[in-house]
Amino acid sequence: MLRLLKNRDFILILGLGLGLFAGGGAVWTHNLAIPALAVVMTLSTMGVSGEQFRSPGRLLRAGLWGVALSYALLTGLLLAVSRLFTHDQALWYGFVLVAAAPPAVAVIPFTDFLDGDRGFTLLATVGAYLAALVIMPLVAALHWEPDFISPGKIFRILLILVVAPVVVGQALRKWKLDQKLAPIKGPITNWCFFLVVYS
Repeated sequence: MLRLLKNRDFILILGLGLGLFAGGGAVWTHNLAIPALAVVMTLSTMGVSGEQFRSPGRLLRAGLWGVALSYALLTGLLLAVSRLFTHDQALWYGFVLVAAAPPAVAVIPFTDFLDGDRGFTLLATVGAYLAALVIMPLVAALHWEPDFISPGKIFRILLILVVAPVVVGQALRKWKLDQKLAPIKGPITNWCFFLVVYS
């Protein structure tokens, strides 16, 4: 049983299952979702070297990849598929809103899980969020009231879930605390994701 409580797949399925069949508890846990995601982001970015941020060429290249993958490939695919299967105007507007949104910051911890390039993913995510500051209000102005989506909200999410975790993660790395946290990083990340998925 103890092994199961450390297994990432079991924990995520447990969160999903409890959310579907006993979701009432989310009334108490939903306020913990953003802090839990911030903890996950801090632990994930802790492994990113500060050198990643010192190369303007890499910053620009990764940022442009983030914009291209989020707003050319993913948005185009989502809108094309939703147009094929959705004829209800309200649902279509919902898909447009989802397509205009920046990528979920969880791509960074999932890159960590899959041993991908965390630094590149982080920079690409920042690029996509900066683009969202312009894209989402424009999309909202075309389809809804101009103040339906506030750039301030997007910027606040960028600060809370990307910038602050990077700063804290780099501080932990500088103080050599990343090595001490390494043995418990996995379980903490898994149970934080449990909170997010359940909520």
